[in-house]
Amino acid sequence: MKKKSKRKNILIEVQLLFARLQQINKAFVSTSELTKSFGWDTKDVITQHHDVHELQKVLFDALEHSLKHTSQKNLTGSLFYGKTAGNFVTQCCNHSSTTVSQMFNDLYLTLSERCDSVVESLKNEFLDPEIIE
Repeated sequence: MKKKSKRKNILIEVQLLFARLQQINKAFVSTSELTKSFGWDTKDVITQHHDVHELQKVLFDALEHSLKHTSQKNLTGSLFYGKTAGNFVTQCCNHSSTTVSQMFNDLYLTLSERCDSVVESLKNEFLDPEIIE
């Protein structure tokens, strides 16, 4: 039962955070209550790395759980997803075949010195041809 109230608190704290941002004329507002709703305390925030991917997973989990028994139960899946397609072309006869893989809700990119931007990394990872011999 405690997990249910924790998840509900996450969504309430997100709402309150955005309400504070709209109501208060400051450059920033505290996120400490939202952080606590994730189950993270001050020590966790200082000593552990919590990235955007982890934040997205926590928020989507709370949202999916709160919408489980409603007509909007598939909201995150219908809004935040993508599909990849592979196009295979044979070099000898130029025959083409396309396959569509499973849906995804996040991508992993390799950012390196040879990539100047996220767009370039996406191109390198998903659009550049790969020759299979």
